[in-house]
Amino acid sequence: MLGGWTPYGPLDAEDRAIFEAATRDLEGVEYTPLEVSRQVVAGMKYKFLCNAQVVSPGAPSYEAVVEMFVPPGGKPTITSITDLGSSGEGNPTVGGWTPFHALTSKDKEVFDLATHGLVGVEYTPLKVSTQIVAGTNYRFLCNAQVVYPGSHAYRALVFIYAPLEGPPRITDIRPL
Repeated sequence: MLGGWTPYGPLDAEDRAIFEAATRDLEGVEYTPLEVSRQVVAGMKYKFLCNAQVVSPGAPSYEAVVEMFVPPGGKPTITSITDLGSSGEGNPTVGGWTPFHALTSKDKEVFDLATHGLVGVEYTPLKVSTQIVAGTNYRFLCNAQVVYPGSHAYRALVFIYAPLEGPPRITDIRPL
């Protein structure tokens, strides 16, 4: 799709070289790219889904999206880093998000109830993170695809609130 993002997929040697060049001088956090999405513009934009870890003994890992831009004939530059939250072991802080984990049957039920009747984009949950409040907040990392022939998949975070009483509801959707 002209001007659109490609689906997330494996990195090739060129992607790895661009990632390394852009992150070489970062200090304090180590990013390991897992997948990449690209967009052709006047140059190239990249979104790398990464494991990240603060460079400190015993620090938990988390997931992040590192976005960068490479102008024609220029050097890659990081444009943003989005922290998706903890994916490591250990207990979350009170009120904090749990590590991302595989969906349980309860997580899937909450997702299905909240997204029932949603049209236009199909969301497929891959992992979930939760936060205990007066009820439960859910943060689902999803594959998303506009329901249109030839559309490209992308990643999104779907936020759902499940109150103590009543049905769960979507509170936010953020494309990654």
